[in-house]
Amino acid sequence: MLTLNELRRMVKKHNQLMDIIIPPKTNRDGLIKLIEKNGFTIDHDKKKIIPKIQMKRKPTVPLPPAPPKKTEAEKKMAKQKRMERESKRDKVGYDKELKKRVEAVKKARASKPKPKPAPTPAPKPKPVKKKSPAKKPEPKPKPGSKGVKVWTGSGTLPDGTTTKNDVLFESRWRPLGWKITNLKPSKTGDTMEVTASVPETIPGKSGQYQIDMNRIIGKKNITQINQYLKSKGFGDLSGTALTFFNKHVGKKGWGALIKIPLEGGQTVKRKKTLQPPFKDGFINFTLREKGKPKEGSQFNLKYIK
Repeated sequence: MLTLNELRRMVKKHNQLMDIIIPPKTNRDGLIKLIEKNGFTIDHDKKKIIPKIQMKRKPTVPLPPAPPKKTEAEKKMAKQKRMERESKRDKVGYDKELKKRVEAVKKARASKPKPKPAPTPAPKPKPVKKKSPAKKPEPKPKPGSKGVKVWTGSGTLPDGTTTKNDVLFESRWRPLGWKITNLKPSKTGDTMEVTASVPETIPGKSGQYQIDMNRIIGKKNITQINQYLKSKGFGDLSGTALTFFNKHVGKKGWGALIKIPLEGGQTVKRKKTLQPPFKDGFINFTLREKGKPKEGSQFNLKYIK
């Protein structure tokens, strides 16, 4: 039995002499009916199409040989030629479109009226600056002299401004001979009860942390508190925090709470796991007395790691 491809080859050969148009997507049975409708019979054994009535216009068509398969080199060359042909066609179309757009832009620019130049405004007279009276320079006191004043590190500065910025003192007032008072405890060894609420590593999970809530770390003097803060990545107490500590250290009822929150100050339950960094820190000084409301103050800690 002739296959579909063999039937197609014979019809194409016959079409050189006779016109039999094969509709697209025609199957084998449909092609057999088309051949018989055009006055032919199919000899499957001899592999021939034979006209029912012998005529010159309906010759006997033998099965032509199958076309030879292309080699890899021929396929590659054909593909290269096809790509060159398509690229040339695309370039010609692109050049035409580009030329068309350039002409359109030139035409639009030529038809657009040119704007009139704006009138230049008259120059304004320069305002005359009034000379302010020269300020008298502040006298520079000599360190160690009887006239040296003492600044407590907060409140009103010598020029009348109010600030709690210790950096400002270091840059402006210390070079002029001013001193900070109460930088050291009045009595050596004075202590204050200290508790801590800080992140601790979960056992077995080096990358996860939990809050160690309000753990008592004992009575500490200023040196021991600074050592503890340094172990957590923070600097020493200074400025207003140090002044407040020195004022209340050793007094009954006063205690300190060092608080380092998880992730930007989130309030979480005990053993809640979160991630660092822990760059926020506070220290609270609180007075607790029975029958009286709490009093005290909170100060920020400076992260230095």
